[in-house]
Amino acid sequence: MTSRRTEWTAAAAIMLVALALRAYPLHVPYIHPDQEWVPRMALRSILDRSWKPGSALWPAGPYPSGYLYTLRVAYLTVYGAGKVIGWYQDRSDLVAAFVVYPFRFLLAGRLFSCVLGIATVGLTMGLAQTLFGPRAGLVAGALLAPGLLHVRESHYGSLDVPATAFAVATLWAAERARREGSLLALGTAGALAGCAAGYRLQIGVVALALPAAEVLSASRRPPLRVACRLAVASLIALATFGLLSPYTLLEFPSAGAALHDALRSNYAFAGPPSLHLVELLRCGAGTVVCVLTVIGLVAGLSATPKATLTLLAGLAPYALALAFSGRLLARYTVPLFPAIATLAACGVEALARRAPRRARGLALGALVAVAASGPLARSIALDRLLAREDTRLAASRWIVSHIPSGETILIVFPGWFSMPSLPSDEETRRLWGPEVAARVAARRSVSYHLRSYGLDGGELDPNRPPARWIVTAEHPGLPVFGTVPDRLTAFLHAWATPVARFRAFDPERITGSLFDPTDANYLPLRGFRPIERPGPSITVWRVPRRRRVRAAAPPSGSRRAGVTAPRRSRGHVVRGCRRHHASRAARIVQPAAMSAPVRSPGAR
Repeated sequence: MTSRRTEWTAAAAIMLVALALRAYPLHVPYIHPDQEWVPRMALRSILDRSWKPGSALWPAGPYPSGYLYTLRVAYLTVYGAGKVIGWYQDRSDLVAAFVVYPFRFLLAGRLFSCVLGIATVGLTMGLAQTLFGPRAGLVAGALLAPGLLHVRESHYGSLDVPATAFAVATLWAAERARREGSLLALGTAGALAGCAAGYRLQIGVVALALPAAEVLSASRRPPLRVACRLAVASLIALATFGLLSPYTLLEFPSAGAALHDALRSNYAFAGPPSLHLVELLRCGAGTVVCVLTVIGLVAGLSATPKATLTLLAGLAPYALALAFSGRLLARYTVPLFPAIATLAACGVEALARRAPRRARGLALGALVAVAASGPLARSIALDRLLAREDTRLAASRWIVSHIPSGETILIVFPGWFSMPSLPSDEETRRLWGPEVAARVAARRSVSYHLRSYGLDGGELDPNRPPARWIVTAEHPGLPVFGTVPDRLTAFLHAWATPVARFRAFDPERITGSLFDPTDANYLPLRGFRPIERPGPSITVWRVPRRRRVRAAAPPSGSRRAGVTAPRRSRGHVVRGCRRHHASRAARIVQPAAMSAPVRSPGAR
């Protein structure tokens, strides 16, 4: 009884840690490169009164619609309640509320990921307990709860964490079906595999655990009966997937073509090299956990080969696909971490059994503490960063407060990951139509004309700049998403005046931080100390109305050789700006909080 109570207490403590790391800070509106994509498609489908995902502006691509339908149901529930209360007159009002202040809508997806991320820790404990025993379940939960990448993705409204939760549940149900021989357990595993594929198509390979469970079952059955049982489970999986993503089946040729294009872009990727799978696993779970996983794999194949092979059958094909992918994002590895924690728990138990009998409990606790300490420290640092305002949000707030409505602002292009989100009636009309644009214009008092200078600055005419305000963003860890083109840099240093800078990192120490080079996520995988807040370092520049030819000399510490810039005193800045802009710039540009942009090195 005491032992049972101790286990429940330990499990509750692990779940509490998982909750704390994933729920904080839900109140902060931070930015993720993909978190607005599916909510926009969900609202577009509500506006069009259609359950078909995707549109000309937001194609669904290879993604199934499980997550989209989840958000659509949540938004329709809010819309129905809001219409009764009087918040919304019609569906255009709902979309206008999203355009003006999207945080409340994004919070629904973030809550969903947070809840399923916490549930994944509990499911992993159940899976490990079924495979390797009660203590292994607690150890697996203790190793997954502080895992950096699983914690990070549980903060975002995205596809990966929900699909991972259903994948772990599938593996657990498949193992129970292997042990018990129950058709109900096998059918449940099929339904859960369909759910996993309905949220992320690639995770559907977890269904391979079902035939492995039947082949390795303790009950020997005739081949025909095995085939019939698998056929029933497959039909259940297909029906569940069809319920969550019907148009993937109804429009299979177009869905297949989109999937082919996605696979080609991943396996024939021509961009910067991605981090290796082993490096991502070390960042996400910790080096010690990865070593324990190898030990646990050997121990599991030796002690419980059938259970271990069932686990591997569900996720090994996915891991191999990631290993050979040309473009490997860190978030793609999230479905692997529950299995890694499970095998690492087996490794911890195998090592603890080599200690003297009286010291085994102490040895097990010491191994868990050593393995979990590094990921826990990084996850706490991650949460502390997420609680700080993103530079893109700070820059957007400053621009709205200091630049008059109706001005033209030059950016990379609207919607680019490194740029602040700025109100623009033109963009709203282009994306949502005139009716929604009219509702949005009635709700907000500021709108800008956004013009693009392009990723290479090729769209900029230095002799006739199309705007008096220019926004640039730099980040040495993500040069693809944070580099100012040379053409624009020369123009800025010759003619423009920086009026506000939003510093995101310490330029002297950021070389020790590791980022995912192919994903526009400005949170590091390793090296958190140089990072002061999420986002790139952003500078707002003002171009004078009348250009004057000036001799310019390179400033000390110039970012690029051969680029000249005029010497400017505070008096020059004041003469170049209107009086109220000069006073605000003097208050905003403080050396303690902001600094000049740093040089962005080439791709790693």
